[in-house]
Amino acid sequence: MALTWCEGPDQSWVACALARLGRLDLVLDKIDRLPREVVVSAVAAPYTSFRNQAVAAPRLDYRPLQDVIERWPAYVPALAEELKPGRGYCDITLDEVDEAIPGLTTLHIVIRRHAVCVLGERRLGAAVARRVLPLLGQTVSQDHRAEAGDPVAAVVAQGLPPARERGARGA
Repeated sequence: MALTWCEGPDQSWVACALARLGRLDLVLDKIDRLPREVVVSAVAAPYTSFRNQAVAAPRLDYRPLQDVIERWPAYVPALAEELKPGRGYCDITLDEVDEAIPGLTTLHIVIRRHAVCVLGERRLGAAVARRVLPLLGQTVSQDHRAEAGDPVAAVVAQGLPPARERGARGA
């Protein structure tokens, strides 16, 4: 398999490609033989903005990320860094809103932050905003687990959906 035949950036690229194709299992089968940064990049890959370039992106699914967080908690700090707000999240479609909403109530901050950001995108439209803004506010107001100064919490608490370049657009 190409994942074990190459090293460095090539190995990371192969691992990320497998994850984006829905085959993170092939990467995780070799977790003990792969560099930490390769595993982290692969696990995070389906949730990053690179997904937006796909001809047919796989549907948003937090289960693989949750599985890694629960099975290999040592990876959580690196995943939190890789998937922190501002790093470039994937865009979700209207059809994926129902899949993102459960991410607001997970025990895992990495997933909650991602769900808050992708659900808060203005381009999802007014109907989605009417539906998710109360949920976003509820998530933040009840989130004792969030770190002090969490940028996502601050944005949602103000009632402003997160946007990639909100400052650049003058909002």
